[in-house]
Amino acid sequence: MLSEAVSLFSQTSSLSYRLPGKSDPRPAGLGWCTWNSYYTNLSPSKIISGLNALNSALPAATKTSWVLLDDGWQHADIDTLTDGSQWGAKLRSLSADPVKFPASSSLPSLVSSLKSSGVSKVIAWHTLAGYWTGIEPSPANLLLYPSLSSSPPSFHPSLVSNDASLPNELSIKNGYCIPRSRADMSAFLSAYHASLISAGVDGVKVDAQAVANTVLDEDGNAAGLGLQQALHSTPLGPTAIHCMSHDPLLIYHLAKLHGPSGTKPLIRASDDYYPGDLYSHGPHIADCCFNSLLLGLVGVPDFDMLTTNSATSPLHAMNRAVSGGPIYISDDPSSSPPPDAELLRKLLLGGAGCVRPLLPCRESLFSTPESPSLLTCFNENPAPTQQVLFCANVAGSAWTGSEYVRGGACASSDSSLLRSHVRACASSDSSLLRSHVRACASSDSSLFRSHVRGGACARTYAGADNGIQSAAVSPSMLERYRSLPPAPASSSPTFLLYRSTTKTASLSTLSAPLTITLPWLAAEIVSVCEFQHGVACVGFSDAFNPGGRILEISASPSLLNIQLESPPAPSELLLGVLPSTQIRRITLNDTDVPFTTSPTADGFSLVSLTFPPTPSSAATLQVLLNS
Repeated sequence: MLSEAVSLFSQTSSLSYRLPGKSDPRPAGLGWCTWNSYYTNLSPSKIISGLNALNSALPAATKTSWVLLDDGWQHADIDTLTDGSQWGAKLRSLSADPVKFPASSSLPSLVSSLKSSGVSKVIAWHTLAGYWTGIEPSPANLLLYPSLSSSPPSFHPSLVSNDASLPNELSIKNGYCIPRSRADMSAFLSAYHASLISAGVDGVKVDAQAVANTVLDEDGNAAGLGLQQALHSTPLGPTAIHCMSHDPLLIYHLAKLHGPSGTKPLIRASDDYYPGDLYSHGPHIADCCFNSLLLGLVGVPDFDMLTTNSATSPLHAMNRAVSGGPIYISDDPSSSPPPDAELLRKLLLGGAGCVRPLLPCRESLFSTPESPSLLTCFNENPAPTQQVLFCANVAGSAWTGSEYVRGGACASSDSSLLRSHVRACASSDSSLLRSHVRACASSDSSLFRSHVRGGACARTYAGADNGIQSAAVSPSMLERYRSLPPAPASSSPTFLLYRSTTKTASLSTLSAPLTITLPWLAAEIVSVCEFQHGVACVGFSDAFNPGGRILEISASPSLLNIQLESPPAPSELLLGVLPSTQIRRITLNDTDVPFTTSPTADGFSLVSLTFPPTPSSAATLQVLLNS
């Protein structure tokens, strides 16, 4: 139903939840975003020292692959050293901030230093309009972009009725200043990206897109569409990370822009990740999964960054391990405690992982995430026989309209200090799809929820620890097996279920229930591995997503051929074997490898071997059978 609707509105018929064959827009490897480390108070020395400190804290054989320079590097019309002062600011020039990035420590020299440290890709943040309230209408900028003009955003009355702080938005007070002609939009973004490319920057994250659709271009059309078209036409545009872009018109427009090439854009699936806001974590996880029902058809949902050293970090790490999106952290490397190397090892051991977005199982689809139950979601790894179920206890917290700054009553009227997170109901029945999409600037607030920066009071999350929750899961909850008839109670097991947190394996038929019990803000990943000729490949047992590096499995009665991605360090690989099957030999790239067989109380055996890193990232494991 969703696929047909998006196809209709975007005029693009080739929509699928699965990634295109060889087109993967996710930056490879582990990323580091500067936002939660430094907010807007950036400097080249901080970034370089932070990267070095982070790399020294990472697990062995793991380094940061890409860096995202978030808000704070640009040349704005006000001082942005203090986070919060930027919300009403405009872009002064295309150069980096001359105070933070003087000639002796320029943006090009920073990018060069990052790449000398082993970083393969540097991504720079900016908004679709340049900066939060657009471009400064200076004589120099007006000469470059004659159609540059300022007007306040026009928020639909239903949005204002949902949040009375909207009239205090700094974009209304200071004006939202953008080029109004398509030619000037293209000239601006082309010049901006040319300057970034000349500095060695490889990509962009483009924020605050939806608000651009609340003002009109010179032809009376929503200006965000023209700016998004201009963005896509630049060399960096097709691989941009699209953030706060959840205006319905912009979503369908992205599908239309990318459809002919068969590529998919990266689209942020949620509101921001707030590591210090306890009650935000449950809604963040739920929002990402439910929003991906729509966004996963158009692009690759990005579940946002995470930090590794808080009590809720395991919840987010397990979620990102099977999200199907990029993996990047935002730890302050100098913080105490330092980044959690063991958590990162488990996260990264799963490799690039899933090739679809993480979506709610049907059992959770029509339940409100705030209800006392477990959220259950599904995904699949590159080898379709390696399925995953993600379970999380996110019950008891939700977005609330009560106005207070996180942790206390709102007493400030200084909108430069606060963010206004405005939500509009996704449907008259909010349990229907729970489409908690942020950044909607649509005139129809019944379509999506919205996220608008800056406001007199910060709306926030509230709730309570709803205690331990349980749910029964089974392979039948996976869409791959929905059409299969229920298995008789006497059926032989056809699946091996492996729990990542407890590292326990059990046999299962299609519908046999496995009970998962979790405390609040905890998660579990259950790998659902098909038996083929009596053998099920779990993958790397220490990973949150053990099967993430399993690329393809072909099987015959005498041989299991497993194509996989080599791990960064020696790691245990686990197989499950039924009593009717015996393994007589295992080879890795045609070389015999030793293995151990451990019988279980349930009658099957676990076979383990130590998988060393190989010279090539691709490896072939052959399991020779006596069946």
